[in-house]
Amino acid sequence: MVYKLSEEYNPTGNVVHSIIAEQHAEMALIRNLLGDASFDKGNLKFLLAKYPNVSIEEKGDLICKIMNQLWNEHLISNYFEVFREFEKFLTLIGKRDHFFHQFLVYLIGINTLQLLLKNFPSENDRESVFGFKEERHIFFTWLLAASTHDFGYPYQYVGKIAGHLGNLYNSFHMDELGHRFSNINIPIDIGNENELLTLKYGCPEHGNEAINMADVLKDTLKSKLKLGDHEVNDLCDLIIKDQANDHGYVSALVLCQNVYRSIFENKGCIGFPGSVISQSLQYAMSAVAVHNVASNEFLTKITHDKNIYAFLLFIIDNIQDWYRAHTYSDIYPNFHLVKFSRKDSDSEIVLEYIIVSENWTPTLVNSINENIIKKRELLQVPASIGKKLGFNISVKYHMIRQPKPEEIAVSY
Repeated sequence: MVYKLSEEYNPTGNVVHSIIAEQHAEMALIRNLLGDASFDKGNLKFLLAKYPNVSIEEKGDLICKIMNQLWNEHLISNYFEVFREFEKFLTLIGKRDHFFHQFLVYLIGINTLQLLLKNFPSENDRESVFGFKEERHIFFTWLLAASTHDFGYPYQYVGKIAGHLGNLYNSFHMDELGHRFSNINIPIDIGNENELLTLKYGCPEHGNEAINMADVLKDTLKSKLKLGDHEVNDLCDLIIKDQANDHGYVSALVLCQNVYRSIFENKGCIGFPGSVISQSLQYAMSAVAVHNVASNEFLTKITHDKNIYAFLLFIIDNIQDWYRAHTYSDIYPNFHLVKFSRKDSDSEIVLEYIIVSENWTPTLVNSINENIIKKRELLQVPASIGKKLGFNISVKYHMIRQPKPEEIAVSY
């Protein structure tokens, strides 16, 4: 079933209309992957084609199946199912969705990369811009970065999750059990978390070995963001201390640990040469580590000529908003994507949202407006630095309480 929208779409706020339009937009988003030979594996295209036409619960199942195929199953196993389970606990403490968000960031990024690759047809140009000559290696690197960039949230909020469970048990007058959970409700210090910072593995030639993940990440930040020693140390201090164990830094460590472990356990049988895996992981790790950096000083260092994957992840992570709240609340409205288009001739990505809520309060309206202003400011930072890549992003937000949509238009 195909739904058509007029070009002059005028949102009414009708939830059913919004959902139908959302299905149409998702079809447009996925259509470009179905025509790409890079996705000719197993029944991947069949799973992708089903995605816009099923319920939200079925979409979750499809994401797990799609990710397992894209990750080759030898490289990473069932982590997306595990992260989906963690989402239930994150929702309990009032956090927005990140499971669907990661997948949709991945899809928007693939569309953007497809557009950019048309601007750089020669292998030498591609290697200069993307670090690789082959499209499949470029897409694989984006997969590593986009689909794992929020894996650190369950770690960052373990104290709040445990504290919430403790309060629930206390409400049932199960005070001793509640106290056990509440005792976990303390700030986590990454510097003392050896399980996160150290990877131990068995090596037939040398016995048990250990890798310091923090050192690996620091070396990666130096290499793939072209930062000096002092800059790397300052950056790590910022995202560990000032940003309270930032989930991006933790996600990068989780990504590195699990890719390394998969390689050791599967003896490198993952479909790519070791040199490609190493380079892809370094680009992705550094992109994930800095995607949530709040300092303008460091945002100016996330440029496409240093690491295009970090550059794109920062931009698209800030743009992607639909499916971030599955239930209506006073805290988070629902963003329905009603239009997605990719205009290759103009090198432009266009997204259009309707913002829906059951309870429009002045506080909620002000919060949305402030959020859009912040997005606009953040997205302008990387656009203002260095040579342009040659593509544009346009995002419109329709809110029922406002006669005109808010728009963010940026040239990169």
